[in-house]
Amino acid sequence: MVNFHQPENGYRFSADSIALADFVDLAGVWRAADLGAGCGVVGLTALENQKNSGGFDQKPPEFFYFIERDPELLDSLKKNIAIYQPRT
Repeated sequence: MVNFHQPENGYRFSADSIALADFVDLAGVWRAADLGAGCGVVGLTALENQKNSGGFDQKPPEFFYFIERDPELLDSLKKNIAIYQPRT
């Protein structure tokens, strides 16, 4: 994953967000949340990393919540979830 929708102005995610996702271990997790998700880069990358590593021997987390209150970032988050389809 390298192409995320994000607002043209304001906060822009950086390589730090991708690096942070590398520290997330979702193996055996039933519920998880990305608080202040922004455009979803950390949560979506963590889900993708886990899926690609074979970490979902059974299945991905039953519930993964993306929490974001900024309408512009929320719009980008929705687009990114639709593109990356973390449940497939």
